[in-house]
Amino acid sequence: MIQYFPTTTSISLKATLGFNMKIKYFPAEFGFSKYVIKEKHISWYTKNSIIHHPHLLISYGHRPDIPLRSFIDDENVTILGDSGGFQAVTLNQDFKAEDVIKWQNENCNIGITLDRPPLRKLINISEEDWFKGDEFDKYMKISNDNANLMMSTKSQNLKLYLALHGFNKESRKRWLMNGLKEYQNWDGYAIASKPNSDLQVLADWLIFAKENNLKNIHLLAISGTNTLPILVYMSQYFDNVWFDSSSYSMGSRQRNYFLPFTYRKSLSLASMKENSIPKVLPCDCNVCSQIENTNIFTSNENTGWAGWLINMHNIVQTQRYITLLAGTVHNREIFDKIVGDKVVNILNYIDKALQKEEQVVF
Repeated sequence: MIQYFPTTTSISLKATLGFNMKIKYFPAEFGFSKYVIKEKHISWYTKNSIIHHPHLLISYGHRPDIPLRSFIDDENVTILGDSGGFQAVTLNQDFKAEDVIKWQNENCNIGITLDRPPLRKLINISEEDWFKGDEFDKYMKISNDNANLMMSTKSQNLKLYLALHGFNKESRKRWLMNGLKEYQNWDGYAIASKPNSDLQVLADWLIFAKENNLKNIHLLAISGTNTLPILVYMSQYFDNVWFDSSSYSMGSRQRNYFLPFTYRKSLSLASMKENSIPKVLPCDCNVCSQIENTNIFTSNENTGWAGWLINMHNIVQTQRYITLLAGTVHNREIFDKIVGDKVVNILNYIDKALQKEEQVVF
C-alpha cells in the first residue's frame, strides 16, 4: 500500500532568527527540564538541547538556588530576568529591589525593574477610588523608587528595562514621567498590557510607546493568534519589540500540540485514545522527527517527558508563526487574509490614530 504523508516545509529556528530581528520571542521559564531523548536534552537553552532558541525569560520569583549559567550553558542564549513583581503581589511575597538587582547582575543579560503592579482587583478598592489616582500613584512611586535604586546599582553589563503600568493614556504618561525624573537612560521599557488578551488595550499601549519615542519595548506575558500580528505590524516604529509567553507549556499542562502555521489551534493529545492519535505527527521539526511512537502522548507513563517534547514543538511553531507574519506584513492584502477581520480592525484603528493615510511601507 502506498501511503502519502504531507509535511510542512522545513524552516529551522536558526534560519528564522535572522529574519525581522526586531521581533524577539522569550519563552518564559516553566520549570527546568530534566528529560532526555536520544542523548539530547529536551530544552532550548543548553548546548545539547533538542532545539536551540536564543532567548529565555526567568522570574526572580522562580529563581533556582544555583547560578543560571551553570545549566544554561549555551552562551548564545540571552537571559531576561523579570523582577517577579506580579508574583510578589499575587502570592503576597516581599521582594526587595536590592536583592533583585543583585540576582540580575549575577545571572542575567537584561533585567526588568521591580514593580508593584497597580491591579485594582488585587488592591481591593472601589472603582471610584481607583480612578481618583491616589492608590495608583502610591504603587507608581513604590515601583519607580525601586527602579531608581536598581539603576544606581546595576552592573555595567546589565541592560535595565523600566516597568510601565497604566489604565489610560493619562496614567501611563504619569507613570512614565515619574520614572524619567531621576534617570533618562533606560535601555528599554517593559509594558504590562492588562488584560493581556485585550487587543484594544494592546493597541493603545503601542500607540503610546510610539508617541513617546520609546524605541525598545518588551510586552510582558503576551502572545496569541491575534496579538502577535499586532506586534509584528507595529515593529516598524521601534528598534526592538520583544515579548514573553509561557503558552508553549500547554504541552506539559494539557498536552496541547500547536498545529503548524496555525498557532494556538491545537490537538489535545491527552484526550485522544491510543487507537485515535495520529500515527505520524503533522510536523517535521527537530522534535517531531524524533518521535517514533505517538502513543507516548496518551500513555500514563513518562507524562513529564511527553509533555516537554510537546513544549519544545510548541516553541518551534511560535517562532514559525512569527516568521510567517514578518514575511508577509509588507503586503497588507496577504497579511490581512492571514490575520483575520478582528486584527484588521485593530490595525485600521492604529493607522487612524497615528494619522497614516497610506499603506505602511516596510
